[in-house]
Amino acid sequence: MNSTTMTDETEPRQFPDKKEPPSAFIPKNKKAAERESQKNKDLDQRRKKDEASKQPTVILYDEHKGITAYDRYGWKCWGTDVRPSSEWWGDTSIASEFADNGVITCAYKTGILGINARDGSIAWKTELPEKDNETVKSVFQNEKYALILTEYDRMATVDGWAFRKVGSKRDVAALSLADGKECWNATDLDDVMAITKNYAVLSRNGGRTAEMISLKTGKKTGKINFGNGPPTAFCAEEKTIAYAPVMNVEHSADGAKIPAKTFLLDKSGKTLGTTVEDRKGGTINLLSRSEDAGLLATATKYRDKRIMDDEKDEYVITVYSKKDDAKHGKEYSRVWRKRATGPILGLKFDPENEHLIATTRLAKTWSSTYLNRHTADLITSYDPCKGKKQWEHRCNETYTHLKQEDTKSERMNCPPMALSYDGLVYVGNGANGVCALDINNGQQIEQIRIEPAVKKDGELRYQMTNVKGIAVRKNYTAYSGGASGG
Repeated sequence: MNSTTMTDETEPRQFPDKKEPPSAFIPKNKKAAERESQKNKDLDQRRKKDEASKQPTVILYDEHKGITAYDRYGWKCWGTDVRPSSEWWGDTSIASEFADNGVITCAYKTGILGINARDGSIAWKTELPEKDNETVKSVFQNEKYALILTEYDRMATVDGWAFRKVGSKRDVAALSLADGKECWNATDLDDVMAITKNYAVLSRNGGRTAEMISLKTGKKTGKINFGNGPPTAFCAEEKTIAYAPVMNVEHSADGAKIPAKTFLLDKSGKTLGTTVEDRKGGTINLLSRSEDAGLLATATKYRDKRIMDDEKDEYVITVYSKKDDAKHGKEYSRVWRKRATGPILGLKFDPENEHLIATTRLAKTWSSTYLNRHTADLITSYDPCKGKKQWEHRCNETYTHLKQEDTKSERMNCPPMALSYDGLVYVGNGANGVCALDINNGQQIEQIRIEPAVKKDGELRYQMTNVKGIAVRKNYTAYSGGASGG
């Protein structure tokens, strides 16, 4: 990989500097304007009392309006549009976390940029080698390295001139966040499953195996064999990996008699222990580990084979603990289980106080010639040790009138959500932007409205907000000046 200078089309387009609050909300009437003005005055007073909050704490990518950074009170810190041109409509990948005074990685097509998280300036630019039909699939990073997963279609010639698609191929390149230079690369992959502080997990062989790769050297340090197929759920922390093996789908009758199982391994592939669901016939779709409390959470789906309808299936959240291993004679034992009200789209322990946060899709349909459907996303916080429901927040409610064949593909789209390290939960809220919830009570603290698109042809074009990525600041130290570091 060579570091190159991009063309003028890829130069970042800065949003106009504004002294107003970052929402750029334009009230429709005088009363709304007064309410917005009072809110901004209150925010300003709170912000002045907390000087450290002026650092960016969340960075959002909107597919129409570029990348924007905000502080914890929802005030805009900076904004930049890094898409190649105004005609670019593809996705721009950004990493999910960034460090104080560090760099956040973003990518489009084959262009990779390191953006200074403090002020939005471009720290470095790198261009991937051009390959036919290649695009960036995903971006991952920790505090020192970024992994760029690319995918390109493999083609074959027919009669010397026609082409036919014979499959896709994925590669990964590891870059240093300090300067964007390539450290190592790997080819012929299926996916990047995780990145931790010291190693990455890369899947191969149709997802049936995974390798642990040292981020520093690019050398393999361990290997996992998942069996007949890729796992149904996977998570990795620094020292432990957990995964749920796939059921034997060719023998569904036998699968209904087998309890879902989770394996726990260290990064070398050595088995530490297993957990088993009480009921038979379930499929574990999500896993999350709590490092400090020693908890493991699973989201399991129990399908009614007679109905075959997502809305009729049963969804269960279970939490296990390894603190009782001496008493029960196994690595993890069950602490509590709760039945969810719908499909579980997200399950994660809050990194600061380790509340268990679940995202559930609520749906109700009425069958007729067309389907009338109401959906909503329910964010729920559980006490990690007792399972007590602490609060709920409903968002993204929609009412649709669709043909029956159109509903299945749209039902499971999950809104972007990120858990911060300072007690906030950021949730994509449709055309309204992103709302910030207090982790302790679920109350909405702020509603971050994304700014209008940059001026085109001398006027602002108001396009609907569609947040595709949310990145949160991982560590917190008061900013004291100085250059950006990787």
